Amino acid sequence: MKTIDLRIRLREHKEKVVVFATVLLLALALDAVQAGAAPCDGKNCPGGGGGGSGDGTPPETTITSGPNGGSPTTATSAMFEFSSNEQNSTFKCQLSKDGAVTQAWIDCTSPMSYSNLGPGNYRFDVQAKDSAGNVDQTPASSNWTITSSTDPQPPPIP
Repeated sequence: MKTIDLRIRLREHKEKVVVFATVLLLALALDAVQAGAAPCDGKNCPGGGGGGSGDGTPPETTITSGPNGGSPTTATSAMFEFSSNEQNSTFKCQLSKDGAVTQAWIDCTSPMSYSNLGPGNYRFDVQAKDSAGNVDQTPASSNWTITSSTDPQPPPIP
């Protein structure tokens, strides 16, 4: 009997309960801000709402500069600059030549430079990891070709 009576009373006062819960949540948020907690910016919210340890979104990695992959080069060095859409990300880089990994994933920072590279087809991959531990599952990559400076050049067209 008491259970049924309690349910009926809760239904009758539902709007008051919702208002009370809203006021309580606002008071808790104000208390957190006054206590020095970081404000919620949509990504890093107290309590894991949308960021910090509650962040489940991986970062996006972008290569912002590097060798021009559209035309071969005789340059035996290469420098890449890269970034992530999330602040405080860390990076891992990998270099491959002619389809074989020549330098497996290593911790790296932008810019990343390579020197004394021989002729071949190269691929540079970079992968971001955000402060919550999420890893970009689609690393950014850049392909380019180094030719030997002694490679025969086609004759000029008359």
